[in-house]
This record gives sequence, C-alpha cells and structure tokens, in this order.
Amino acid sequence: MEQIELNLSGCATREELHSRIRDALDFPPYYGMNLDALFDMLTTESRPLRLVVCYPADPCEALRAYWPRLLRVFDNAALENERLQVIYREQ
Repeated sequence: MEQIELNLSGCATREELHSRIRDALDFPPYYGMNLDALFDMLTTESRPLRLVVCYPADPCEALRAYWPRLLRVFDNAALENERLQVIYREQ
C-alpha cells in the first residue's frame, strides 16, 4: 500500500488547500479544486492508498468553517473506496 503524507498546515485559502492536495496526490490538471471534485477523485482512486492528512490544530479564521467539511469528505471517500485509508495527524 502506498502512503502519502498530505501536509495542510499553514494553508490560508481554499485554493491553497486544494493546490496542495492536487500536487500531493498527482491529480490531473482538470481537478475542480473543490470538495465535490475531491470526493470524486478519492472515490475513483484505484491504487491501494494510505493518506496521512496533517492538519492544523488551530486553522486560520478564513478556513475555520471549511475544515470540518474537508475532513468529512476524506472520511466519506474512505468509506466508499475500500482501497483508501485515511489517517489524521493534528499539528
């Protein structure tokens, strides 16, 4: 199983979050940079993948309400895709 560490600490905007996700997971250029697109990409992932999501304990104000939604997408995608395992590390 491949393991990828996705460090989302220090992101200040949704665009920066999705850029890091796109780059770390090698998503194609047409990745939509939103939660629906993230769910679609994660649920269609065909390789066995352990994703270690490192996120800030205290996110910036601009992203505070977005974090629970983002983490829920990772959880739901892992429930739907048996090849995907998500582990969280609060930093």
